[in-house]
Amino acid sequence: MNILIAEDEQDIRKLLELHLIKEGHNIFQAADGIKAIKIFNEIHVDLVVLDIMMPGIDGFKVLKKIREKSEVPVMLLTARGGRCG
Repeated sequence: MNILIAEDEQDIRKLLELHLIKEGHNIFQAADGIKAIKIFNEIHVDLVVLDIMMPGIDGFKVLKKIREKSEVPVMLLTARGGRCG
C-alpha cells in the first residue's frame, strides 16, 4: 500500500513512517500542502494521512484538491481543539 503522510512536523512524520514501514507499506512524505499535492498527482496513493494545519496550503485545501480527482481514504490529523470544519 502506498501511503502519503502530509505533516509539517518532522518527528510526527518519522514516527508514522516507522510504524507503517514495519507493516510493509510504502511511505511518501510531504512537509507542506504544495508538496503533498505534487506527490499525490505523481504517484498512485492508497491512503493519505493529512495534517490540517500546514504551511503553504492547509490540509482542508489539500483535501479539496484530492477530492477533485479521487475518493482515496484520507485520515485527518489535527492539534486543534473542538470540531473541524
